[in-house]
Amino acid sequence: MKKEVNQNFTDYLWKLRLDKAKELLRDTKQSIDEISEAVGYLNTSSFRRKFKQDTGLTPSQYRGQEN
Repeated sequence: MKKEVNQNFTDYLWKLRLDKAKELLRDTKQSIDEISEAVGYLNTSSFRRKFKQDTGLTPSQYRGQEN
């Protein structure tokens, strides 16, 4: 996997989840909990923490900035 996409599987999977979460935050009115679950996170706190770590914004801040 690393040779093909230059990322390990965990990082690649997170990138897919993050991109989908950003799309849902922009284009839907789903709650953060619903979005977290939709992208594969059962623990919303973990999702929020990882989202902020990678974007510098909480999911709510990201949504507010996009609208």
